[in-house]
Amino acid sequence: MTRMRASTVAAALLFPLATRAAAEDRPWIEVRSPRFTVVSQSGEKSARDMAWQFEQVHSVFSRAYPWARLESGRPFIVLAVRNEKALRELSPQFWERWNMRAAAAFVTDAGQDFVAIRTDVAGSDDAGENPYSTAYEGYVDIVLNASFPGQLPFWFQRGLREFFGNTLVREKDVHIGRLIKRHLERLNAGSRYSLPELMAIDADSRSYREEGDRRVFEAQSWLLVHYLFFGENGANLPKLNRYADLLRGGRSGPDAFREAFGDVEPLEKGFNLYLSRQLYRYTQLNLDVNVDRASFRSRPVPPPEADALRAAFLSAMQEPPAAARALAEGALKADPRQPLAFEVMGLMADDEKRTDDARTAFAQAVENGSQSYWAHYRLAQLLWKPDNDRATRERIAQALEKATQLNPDHAWSFRYLADTRVNLEDAAGAMEPARKAVLLAPGEPWHRRTLARVLGHAGQLDAAQQEAGRALALSKDEENKRQSREMLVWLAKKREAATP
Repeated sequence: MTRMRASTVAAALLFPLATRAAAEDRPWIEVRSPRFTVVSQSGEKSARDMAWQFEQVHSVFSRAYPWARLESGRPFIVLAVRNEKALRELSPQFWERWNMRAAAAFVTDAGQDFVAIRTDVAGSDDAGENPYSTAYEGYVDIVLNASFPGQLPFWFQRGLREFFGNTLVREKDVHIGRLIKRHLERLNAGSRYSLPELMAIDADSRSYREEGDRRVFEAQSWLLVHYLFFGENGANLPKLNRYADLLRGGRSGPDAFREAFGDVEPLEKGFNLYLSRQLYRYTQLNLDVNVDRASFRSRPVPPPEADALRAAFLSAMQEPPAAARALAEGALKADPRQPLAFEVMGLMADDEKRTDDARTAFAQAVENGSQSYWAHYRLAQLLWKPDNDRATRERIAQALEKATQLNPDHAWSFRYLADTRVNLEDAAGAMEPARKAVLLAPGEPWHRRTLARVLGHAGQLDAAQQEAGRALALSKDEENKRQSREMLVWLAKKREAATP
């Protein structure tokens, strides 16, 4: 299965096209904490502070999300600039097109996640909105994508984004669940959805496409999550965690909700009372004292690498490709072995359906020491053909081995590695990656079918049939159902052939 490049943008920013004059006024420096990479023009101290803040947010999630997978395996890169003027210098076309002042932006690409952020925006200690909420919301998305195998109910995804996006990291403590005043004002001023109506809305609904209705939906989703965390003296929080566990296991939104919460009517009455009382709590947590700014590694970023990084950001933004291509080509001219520049060229070729060029670019990135799991994974996909010889299959397996080492949380790399090892007649070697794929994404029928195939080749037909049956039960579209049924037929034939 090809996992094509995806991009989402919030409060979008834009790097310059061909010119580098403003960007070169100050050098870039990189600071690495255990989970985040900050690349900054604002100096080392500012970069360390920014990495420290994100590590504190990570610690909050580890305490508040008992069901969450907090390690996505993907690089999380923070691009930090010193003020609004510097941001405008970095993004002149953005400011020309949109009359908007942004403190932060989040964009995700095939192989990494970016936040662009100003370092001069002070946090607020009142009950207002966190100016870095867009950046934190981006991290919420990463946690949710890593934690759940399929599409989340839309109200749950948006509500959690808004709720945890307003986390306030202060010098002495962290606040979760602070009020978002504009949401409360909107809910008190106009009409609202019933909870069944709210839970039926998705990204294609008219109630989401219309701006005014969308704002009501987001405000009500936020307050519903707030109520489930804090209302009824916390009585609903275990049910919310149960709901999340059921979704992680592949249950549909309506089925998971009924099992976790029961009848929606009492919940709706409690929610309406919660809104009318206007009495709201929040949680105050101690800082994680184990996060030490001084322990973070730092280094200057060479100009070719900085150009390649900005090209990667531009590419993720899915702007016209001329700007990213110019930066990537300039980086390769200065450093012909710059792997990130080759990765950008591969991503753009992939987007433009230039398969041969994409395969060549990813191969060059891998040859020059790419540390991107996506470059290795995508190269393996692009090398595959139905009539591959053994040497090519072994090369694919080698690329997938590296992808799983670089990102041990990418289920699709493990699944593809298991399939490749079966094709190399190594069912025993395929067993571990097949089980790992299912462990990472238990609700994905494709992974279940791969494990069934591996078990079938290993002669474990009863276990194989169980996995194929689970794949069929988890299949929601006709193509997945067809393939799951074909797997069951294949296993039945193997059983028949093995029976005296």
